Amino acid sequence: MNRIQGFAVAVGVALLAAGCDDDFLTTLPPDQVSGAVFWTQQKDAELAVVALYNQNQAEERTVRLDAQTDNAWAQQSFDSRYIIAQGAADALNGTFLSVWNQAYTGIRRANEVLANIDKIEVISPASLRDRLKGEAKFWRAYHYFYLVNLYGDVPLYTTPIEIPEGQAATRTPRAQVIDQVLKDLDEAAAVLPTTYAAAERGRVTKGAALAYRAAAALHEGRWAIAEDAAKAVIDLNVYKLHPNYADLTRYAGDNSAELILTDVREKGVRGQGLFGSIAQGSLLGTSTLVPIRELIDFYQMKDGLPTSQSTLDRPDAPYADRDPRMYATVVFPGASYCGITYNSLPGSKTADEIRKDFNTTSTGFNFIKYVDCADRNDRGNSGVDYILMRYADVLLMYAEAKIEQNEIADGAARNAINEVRTRAGMPAIATGLSQAALRDAVRYERRAEFVLEGRRLFDIRRWKIAEQVMPGQKFGIDYVEGGQTKKYVADNRAFNPARDYLWAIPQRELDLAPGLKQNPGY
Repeated sequence: MNRIQGFAVAVGVALLAAGCDDDFLTTLPPDQVSGAVFWTQQKDAELAVVALYNQNQAEERTVRLDAQTDNAWAQQSFDSRYIIAQGAADALNGTFLSVWNQAYTGIRRANEVLANIDKIEVISPASLRDRLKGEAKFWRAYHYFYLVNLYGDVPLYTTPIEIPEGQAATRTPRAQVIDQVLKDLDEAAAVLPTTYAAAERGRVTKGAALAYRAAAALHEGRWAIAEDAAKAVIDLNVYKLHPNYADLTRYAGDNSAELILTDVREKGVRGQGLFGSIAQGSLLGTSTLVPIRELIDFYQMKDGLPTSQSTLDRPDAPYADRDPRMYATVVFPGASYCGITYNSLPGSKTADEIRKDFNTTSTGFNFIKYVDCADRNDRGNSGVDYILMRYADVLLMYAEAKIEQNEIADGAARNAINEVRTRAGMPAIATGLSQAALRDAVRYERRAEFVLEGRRLFDIRRWKIAEQVMPGQKFGIDYVEGGQTKKYVADNRAFNPARDYLWAIPQRELDLAPGLKQNPGY
């Protein structure tokens, strides 16, 4: 067990008393360990920084975000994400509150580190103090990056706050929050190491800080900053694409050179239960998140053309000859996984039969990303790491930033796209493409690459296409009834562009701090 895992499990909430979420912005509770006792020696600072890693909400901010996109459906009606995707959520929604709480708990912890670490007179080696500060700045920026992209303007704090200050909070303009995020990440990158020893796997690095700086700038349309930060990651010459895309979300990819930042898990110590939650019925999973037909239809044929244009598309084999990333991501009728042939067709009388019971798919598809067959008999205790950032994202951010600035003549954007695309087994895109065609190409790659990795929601928001892809009737598999081919009906969604580009500020926060004000439409 490495230090990040061990300390996070051993001290976690207890260390910094994160469990008091009844106060606004998870303000410091009165029973927290006294600063006069705690901030006295080096190990206090080290433990406090390790505790920051517990707040990344890896599953919620990656896998579960896809439930609010055109990739996936949280099919159980009591799931708070189900209501969000329908455009019917209000300020009492549980997801809105839990993400807000966890983010501000992380920010509070980071601010406590930065406010108190210099009280410790001796930290050795001397560079360790700066590194620990860099880690704290990274995690503060990480949380604010998510907050502004989910809620818009949010209260910005860079020092610990007390209850009266929190209750007087107002919302800081988004651009100002992003300025702080970029500043924090720049300062973190300056002091964080490029790599760590194997025992420290999972700690944030210079590459992680630069990659998130690229992401923060990209989402604001600050293209030059995004390009420079992404190029700086590339120039580190530390990361490279993993040869097998399917490995990345299974045990075989846990130590890949493609991974820039992960939430490290270990079976029996800090396991995660995604296998049991999303796997198909025949693997005793509960199908809480399932693919919708739009994702399946999105994948190109292996010749690089959409199904509507490719001669490879065959009505008698609707899932054949597709982008290999589809086969690493979903199962469909006739697919085989973990030695089981998946048959979700109605009347199949298999454990995967569509809508057989509460725990089977309602679309006829299931996800297999993060489902490693080695966990089949221990579904709630997987040691597969959650991916927070990987090198493919850096390459595609670099390409997009170049394209949006119309810097396409040097071919660097095309080369970056092709590096990702050909690794997956798809043909390279052609030379001489226009800016618009390259934009379409990079957007295809982002969706194909990052299913269940938390990118799609932010992408459809910043590209302003959510009102095109989210509303309307969603579907599942085709089936034959009475000699006619029909589609299973899935979710029927609505999307109000005047409201649904942002989440609601949780009602509890508004009650505690009336100066916050709610987002429009809630």
